[in-house]
Order: sequence, then structure tokens, then C-alpha cells
Amino acid sequence: MRAERRRANCLNCAAPTPGDFCGACGQRNDDLRAPFWAVVSDLLEEAFEADSRLGRSVAPFLLRPGFLTREHKAGRRVRYSSPLRLYLFCSFAFFLALSFEKLEPDLRVDLDGEAVRIRVVSGGDGRSRPRDGGLAPATSSRYAAAVEAAARGGGPSVGDDLGELVDRKLRARVEALSRLEGERKEEFNRRFAAEFLAAVPKLIFALLPLYALLLQLLFWRRRRFYVEHLTFAFHVHAFTFLVLLLPLLVGGLWVSLATVLAIQAYVLVALHGVYEQSWPRTFLKYCVLGVAYAALMTGGLAVALMVGLLSA
Repeated sequence: MRAERRRANCLNCAAPTPGDFCGACGQRNDDLRAPFWAVVSDLLEEAFEADSRLGRSVAPFLLRPGFLTREHKAGRRVRYSSPLRLYLFCSFAFFLALSFEKLEPDLRVDLDGEAVRIRVVSGGDGRSRPRDGGLAPATSSRYAAAVEAAARGGGPSVGDDLGELVDRKLRARVEALSRLEGERKEEFNRRFAAEFLAAVPKLIFALLPLYALLLQLLFWRRRRFYVEHLTFAFHVHAFTFLVLLLPLLVGGLWVSLATVLAIQAYVLVALHGVYEQSWPRTFLKYCVLGVAYAALMTGGLAVALMVGLLSA
């Protein structure tokens, strides 16, 4: 910020303010009554400063798994981008690239079998490839019956009403889908893909605290604070999103396989470096963490599919 924009006293509380921030209320010592281009210049300066931190973070972030987490824990934070900033940047880049992919859900409605099977196919770039052979056995009275059974426990409860409501909505949705044809079905497919893709970033962000909780349970003897596990979660998820850009941009079976192996190796090496346990113990906990988180992710994706189905 330019020196001529500073004031001797804080504009908010009038306390003496010799520096860039007020020592009494914390407000920035900046008079915004200035030419437009002066304000824009300051904003660009701050943006490039943030970009420089991001640039210094790239090499250790990619090549030294767990290094940024250890630096953050040690208090050496000003040189590198914050874990949250890295996560937001990488996840934004991934989902932005994903938004250019043409996703066409092929819905097969089978009322007799009481199931809605969903298959997502990607195309639009000349590299049409199946994303999954059936993302979810999905949702109808069979699912609702399970919800009701779990909610019922030993007698009538609020869960019963919730299960019945879900069952009615799903049955009505399935019946409506069975009557869709031609352009109306294509329009629903587009809405469903948009709803599902919009839900996935929120889902993964919501699972981050649970991932950190799994780490705290697995490494409880290390006496780490929860925020340290959350920092690790931000870093490994940021790396995952960044590396997953490769299959989106390049495509190919070998690229996808290499990406999966790179992510698994990164997480394993990062766990060993951050939590400082032997390789056998680290590998065992890595396996437990992977299985538990895969179960959480599967349940979350099933919920995202159901929400997309009901709201599209």
C-alpha cells in the first residue's frame, strides 16, 4: 500500500496508527478515497504477492510429500501458500476442467426390479470413454426400506416419517422418469449431470473433517492437535485434485493408472514423513485409512446421486 494512503489516526476508532494496521481495532490503515487505478494497483500487488507464495509452494508440494505439512506445523508459514488456499486452488482447477467434459448420464429405469441404474459416459472431445459401468444401484423403495429399517430401531419415530417421505418421493420420481422420452429425457440427463457435479465438490469438502478425524483416531498416540490432521488432509486432497487433471486433459488408460499410483504413493510417503512411524506401521494405517475413507466416499456419492435424482 502506498504511504500517501496511510493516515496518522485510524479511520475506524481514531487510535494512533503508524503502520499498515491499527493496533487497537485491527482495521487496515488505508484510505479508499483514492483514484480508481491506485486501488486496482494495490489489489494487483497483493494478488502477485499471493501468487509468489503459491509459486514457492509448487516444487516442495509436488516433490516432497508431507513437507508443507511439517513446515506449517513448525510455524514456518509465511513463505508458503496456506493449506486451504492450495486446496481451493487445486480443486477449483480440477472442477473447472471437469466442467468442460461432456457428461451424459444414461438412465435405465427398471420399475419391476425396483432400481434406477445410472451409467455416466464422457464424450465431447473425441475420447468418449465410460466413467463407470453403474455408478449406483440406486434408489427406490429398496433403498427407502433400508432407511426406514435403520431409522425405526424399536418402534415409531421421526425416522419412520422421514423414510416414508423419501420412499414416496423416490417412487414418484421413478414413475416420472419412466415416462420421459426424447428431448425431455435428454434435458433431464443434462440437469442431473449438473446437479451431481455441483454436489461433488461440496461432498468432498464436507468429508475433509472426517478424513482428519480418521487420522486423529489412527495416530492418537502421537498427541497431535486436530488442526494438524486437517492440514495434512488439505495437502493430500489438493495434490489429488491437481494430479487428477492429467487424465482429464490427456486421457488414456496408462495415464489414469499412473495417476492413481502417484496419488497412493504420495499419501503413503506423506504419512510416513509427517507422523514419523515405521514403514510397516505406516503402511498398515495407510490401508485402514484408505478402506475407511473409501467407505465414506461411497456413501457420500450415493447421497449425491440421490439428491441429484430428486432435484434434477
